[in-house]
Amino acid sequence: MNEESLDQARNYFNDMESQIALLPKDQQGQVFRKCAINCVSHTVLPFLRARREKCGGDLDLFFSNREDSEYLFQRVIEKGHIYEMGYPRCFCFMYNMGFAKSKQHCECSKQSILFILHELFPTKDFTVDIVSTVLGGSDKCIFRVTLGI
Repeated sequence: MNEESLDQARNYFNDMESQIALLPKDQQGQVFRKCAINCVSHTVLPFLRARREKCGGDLDLFFSNREDSEYLFQRVIEKGHIYEMGYPRCFCFMYNMGFAKSKQHCECSKQSILFILHELFPTKDFTVDIVSTVLGGSDKCIFRVTLGI
């Protein structure tokens, strides 16, 4: 693909991000959900599935910062209830290719975390909130995970 076509594709993508930002939050999530599932199903999910097995399904151990890696970090905020997880930098291939520029695109990461948690802990009810992201101006991406009671 030549540079002119690549720029045209980036502009198209940026226009799509702008339009997605106009949607209500729940609809933004629906737009990004399929992309999120495709992104993590064969990479992050198997890695975290192994972690869940290693932790025996214990959420506090699963979110323990002793499980940090160069790609992912997590911590327990309130045992059995509130956790954080995130990335030390943006790993989104659309961002790294110069396409994703809007912080609304981070809804994709939020959806990927929701998908992973549902796959690993299907009987649990989680909510995920975006705390900070690279696209939002931070140096890392942080998501707050709350276990429903």
